[in-house]
Amino acid sequence: MKHVWTIICQQAIVNSETKTINLMDVLEMITFKAAAELTGGKTVFPFKFEIVSYWMRDSDKEKSVEYLLEAIDPTGEKVIEKQYKMDYPSDGKKRMRSIIKSNAFVFTLEGQYLFKVKLKEEKGHKTVAEIPVEVNLQKLQTEK
Repeated sequence: MKHVWTIICQQAIVNSETKTINLMDVLEMITFKAAAELTGGKTVFPFKFEIVSYWMRDSDKEKSVEYLLEAIDPTGEKVIEKQYKMDYPSDGKKRMRSIIKSNAFVFTLEGQYLFKVKLKEEKGHKTVAEIPVEVNLQKLQTEK
C-alpha cells in the first residue's frame, strides 16, 4: 500500500460523475475565539474539518488498508488517536481516497498541532504523513 498525500480542509466535495475532488479551504492555521481565558486541560471547540488521504495499492492482493490518525498538541501530548480501516472494492481499482469528517477540534494550548497518518504494518505502524496546523486563540472583547 502506498500513501500518496493527505490534506486537512474544511470540506471535500467529490464529483461522482467525473471522480474528481475539490478541497475547499485547506487548513494551515486556525484561530478560535473564546470569551474567557482557558485554564489548561482540553477544550473541545465546535469546528468542522475533513482529513482527506489518497492511497494507491501496490498489488491486486491488497484488499484493505488499516491506518491510525493521531493529533499531537504543541507539548507532544496525543489529543486524538483513532484507528480506521478502508476496504478496496473488488473491481480492481488501484487508487482510493479516505475522508475523515470531524465536527470538533480538541484544543489544549496555542501552537503547532501535528496530525499524523500511520499505516498499519506487520510490526506496528509506519508514519506516512505529518500535517502541521498552527492553532491560535483570540480572546473576545467584552463590552463594559
